[in-house]
Amino acid sequence: MMRDKAKFERYAELKNDIKRLEEEITALAPEVMVEMGEVDELSTEFGMFTVGKRRKWTYPKDVEKATEDAKNAQKEAQQLGTATFEENPYLIFKAGV
Repeated sequence: MMRDKAKFERYAELKNDIKRLEEEITALAPEVMVEMGEVDELSTEFGMFTVGKRRKWTYPKDVEKATEDAKNAQKEAQQLGTATFEENPYLIFKAGV
């Protein structure tokens, strides 16, 4: 079967570009937030910058235990074959392999 090498090469290039750009964005975000000062939203000629806030919940011990019990019950159902699943294919790429 003939494979189009150019498609694999372009995919790899794009994935590597995305990774590099995401790393740059992650490093730059705190600096942009400092530049924004005390405002949570700033309209610029480049677009709207908004500081989002994500809640991190801490639960009481009884809720944590119930969650752990539910996870264990799910794992048991998987092992017993009473849980069902579906598989959806997706592509994984690792650079330089």
